[in-house]
Amino acid sequence: MTLEAHTGQVSSVAISPDGKWIASAGSDRWVQIWRSDGGQEHSLAIGSYNNMVYSRKALDDQGILVNRGHESFVTSVAFQRSGQQIVSGSFDKTARVWNSESGEQILVLTGHEGTVHGVAFSDDGQMIATGGDDRTVRIWDGTSGDEIQRISDLESIVRCVAFNHDGTRLVTSGSGQLITTWSLESQATELSIQTGSETNGPVYSVSFSPDDQQIIAACKDGSLKVFDSDRGELIMELKGHTGPVLAASWSHNGERIVSASADKTIKIWDASTGQDLLTLYGHGNQVTTVSFGPQDEVIASGGYDATVRIWDARPLDSDEKK
Repeated sequence: MTLEAHTGQVSSVAISPDGKWIASAGSDRWVQIWRSDGGQEHSLAIGSYNNMVYSRKALDDQGILVNRGHESFVTSVAFQRSGQQIVSGSFDKTARVWNSESGEQILVLTGHEGTVHGVAFSDDGQMIATGGDDRTVRIWDGTSGDEIQRISDLESIVRCVAFNHDGTRLVTSGSGQLITTWSLESQATELSIQTGSETNGPVYSVSFSPDDQQIIAACKDGSLKVFDSDRGELIMELKGHTGPVLAASWSHNGERIVSASADKTIKIWDASTGQDLLTLYGHGNQVTTVSFGPQDEVIASGGYDATVRIWDARPLDSDEKK
């Protein structure tokens, strides 16, 4: 299924924990929510832009148009585990929290002095992490929006932030080859991992595995690298893309990894062996973002071609595979 409503690059997609909704963000300043089944009914979203309140109806098969409160390119979007809220980051130096059903803006997180590239909720929804061009990582209270912790003076801009599953650690990556893990309790660096990529440049995304034992890194040199999250040792390197890997995500059961690349493809990998299981073609330009659904049966992706695409991700040997 292909969803076409953004008028520019799709920078980020996320699937709600119940699998019913897909959030997308893009260069057109929009954060949108889509029904994952295409939908049948009309829906209403209310938002604001330049201090003007507006409402807009749209057929669900064209998505529920949520909020254009951001004043510039929206870089990232993530669901709270409950599915009730969405956080987004933007070139406008803010992160914003939205009600995922009504589209109402709940919080505006201000303080960054440059683009906010990465956003994440902790699993319990009590914390939000952001990182950006000002070379800081900030932790915010998920209810009040107050800044409760800051990591400053980093070596590079921060492109990606991700919590571990109990909210005690954070992993970040940036414009260099360094991946860093942080203890939120001691506010100290735990590991600094050099990816050793053949091509200098950013690690575009990082995340903990579902059991928190490993970290996946999407690298500019076209590889994915899997590291031990406690020791920082390289466990496995996945090669097959012919362009920079711009995003990577674990399946929820930890058995597979999905990656998106500037080579216009998406690949699914066996997380234990590194085997290249499947390549998905369809995007007409660089694929910038990709994510598994909660049951690992679908994948959502987005890219420079301004589309969000939904893919059947059930294993090829499944009896239900069409």
